[in-house]
Amino acid sequence: RIPKGARVLGGKFYYATAQGATATTAIGISGSTGKYRAAATTNATSEFTLGTDGTVNYGGVTTAEEEIIATNAAAAWTACAFAGHILYVVD
Repeated sequence: RIPKGARVLGGKFYYATAQGATATTAIGISGSTGKYRAAATTNATSEFTLGTDGTVNYGGVTTAEEEIIATNAAAAWTACAFAGHILYVVD
């Protein structure tokens, strides 16, 4: 969860196993599933960034507490460990 009034400064996530060739991941909130990362292919075990510029709300201030969710918009995900973080500050 990200608290109300927080300013998002970015973040990263990764999968322990590469996802299918067309599997995608979006990171956001209910009603705005791509708020911090628009759906894009995640078929590698490298790190993926999120909240890196204004189009994905870098520096945006939350107006309510947010519960972060990951969604898939294409092929099914492969079961594996998933880890990540979102950096934010509260002024």
